[in-house]
Amino acid sequence: MGSVSGLKRTEETLFCQKSCFLSGYGLGSRYIRYPLFEEMHERLAQLELKEEERGLLERIDHIDQSPSSTKPWKEIRRVED
Repeated sequence: MGSVSGLKRTEETLFCQKSCFLSGYGLGSRYIRYPLFEEMHERLAQLELKEEERGLLERIDHIDQSPSSTKPWKEIRRVED
């Protein structure tokens, strides 16, 4: 069997995902095992949801502090024919 980036190709490393990353030398890439890739993807999804929630809570807090700065939905929505 051949090798990929210095890794011996075995059943364990057959299902690898190439990931890209920024380093001090620009854009790099590395092969990682698929379970690690799935774990990283799941964590990224969790962080994205957390950031979305933080933004929504910030907007709600702003509305609670300054309700006069808001407009009713019916005034701003666009009705397409």
